[in-house]
Amino acid sequence: MSDPADKAQQPPEMQFSQGTFNDAQRLHLRVSCEYMDKMLQRIEGVLHTEESASPFSHYQMDLSPAQGRVLEDYIRRLRSQLLRTLAWQGIQPPPPEIPATRSIATDLHFIAIAVSELRPNAMRGCGAMSEATAAELTGVLSELSSIVGQMMNYVKNELGDSLQQRIQKIATGDNASLLLQRIEHVVTAQPVIESVSCLATERRDGRVAEGARLESVYTARYPGFESLSLRHNFCILLIIKVI
Repeated sequence: MSDPADKAQQPPEMQFSQGTFNDAQRLHLRVSCEYMDKMLQRIEGVLHTEESASPFSHYQMDLSPAQGRVLEDYIRRLRSQLLRTLAWQGIQPPPPEIPATRSIATDLHFIAIAVSELRPNAMRGCGAMSEATAAELTGVLSELSSIVGQMMNYVKNELGDSLQQRIQKIATGDNASLLLQRIEHVVTAQPVIESVSCLATERRDGRVAEGARLESVYTARYPGFESLSLRHNFCILLIIKVI
């Protein structure tokens, strides 16, 4: 017969009810299930490889559409079982943390770097290049850079935070809420044309320094705040509120 004092002296990680994992075992279970789901994502990518139209695809699709649907059904069943396995130990999958736009923007930055590394000067270590070839290469890279730049601008200006979300972020800053209240008060108290004139006059009246300081602070903290389109939309938002 075991002594109750011996049970009291057991390490904390061993003191758990029957059928319940300790912390290390729970972590191992979660990581293993997460890895299995990652493999399922890769399988899904293989099944949909033709949809991407990638010229560098590694996979030759030798499955019929019906066979692909069967495999996708197995994937759904396996994922359901993974969730039940985690729930058995009271484990919840962690929620998504990385915004899709941030991931896309990061990948586009790496693409831009890869394009810049194809410049004639960057390829000097690969051998001599004629001036004509270098000129053609520069033109090709210019087209690539243009498309990448357009994508980056679209992600930054169209797919990022909405105007209202940016304003809410700015309003949580140090003195930004006071600035927004002041702008709202001016626009509310004056007609639209007079409000624009009043704001312009105040900027010429020596208060531009404070505005520049705030802009520099929030431009560094919230990228995109400096864009002209955002300023324009912000003024429209205030004018519409008055109307």
